[in-house]
Amino acid sequence: RRSLPAAPHRSRRRRDRGGRGGGVVASSSSSASSSSFSSSNEKQRPPPRVLNQISLEFSRTPLRDLVSSPQFVRDLDWIDGCWPESLTAAGDYPRVQYYCLTSTEGCYTDFHVDFGGTSVWYHILSGRKIFLLIPPTPTNMKLYEKWLCRRDQNDVFFPDQTAPRNDDDDDTGTIDEETGTTIERVEGCVRVSLEPDQTFIIPAGWIHAVYTPLDSIVLGGNFLHGLDAPRQLDVHCLETRTRVPAKVSVPQFCAYDVLRRRVVTASVAIRQRRGGGEEGCRR
Repeated sequence: RRSLPAAPHRSRRRRDRGGRGGGVVASSSSSASSSSFSSSNEKQRPPPRVLNQISLEFSRTPLRDLVSSPQFVRDLDWIDGCWPESLTAAGDYPRVQYYCLTSTEGCYTDFHVDFGGTSVWYHILSGRKIFLLIPPTPTNMKLYEKWLCRRDQNDVFFPDQTAPRNDDDDDTGTIDEETGTTIERVEGCVRVSLEPDQTFIIPAGWIHAVYTPLDSIVLGGNFLHGLDAPRQLDVHCLETRTRVPAKVSVPQFCAYDVLRRRVVTASVAIRQRRGGGEEGCRR
């Protein structure tokens, strides 16, 4: 779910951006001795790589038999409560409910909103995680979308993002001392540190970043629910505007897609009974 940035990365580590896409963060070592430069023939070794694996979904593996999400998550989750059992049994459902995240010390996932505005349950098995969380206020979401579209996004710490306040905006913002204009800033950023055996819930649409100060193993998952459907739809629209790739979006999010799949499945079954095959139905 399935998702952060911290000062330690300003020194030597390059940030790993993204939500559910796993990645590695390259880091350079500052402990090389002067003798390593004594010979011009000595080849320079590549920098060590830091593993940040955050996209291993295990709902259809033996590990699933040993792990269950919190009861209230299962009570709210649309996949558990609304998805047709026949499709689930066939493996045709959004596989976003159970993730195993393994991160080595120094990993960092940049600010993001989990796909489709899904909420997240997050349980620390070992290690430690530090979250920076920002509420999805109108100002913050506007600044977030602006930040997503920046070409230099990798070089800009999201809480430092600003934008001029429009005349039709609410009476918010601060005065820029240099220009004298009213600007909007990211508001309400909080820091949360998680230890082993703690379970954490990220509400729908919250912007967050994660830093890993110790090697960590985490279990978690994403879920859609009816308590904040408008927020989830807002995030889905934001993903559409910013052209988020389908592979990092909630599978089968739109009701249209669900209905289309059901109609095609039923039509194919009817066509096959009549001996016409699947291709004729699609035409």
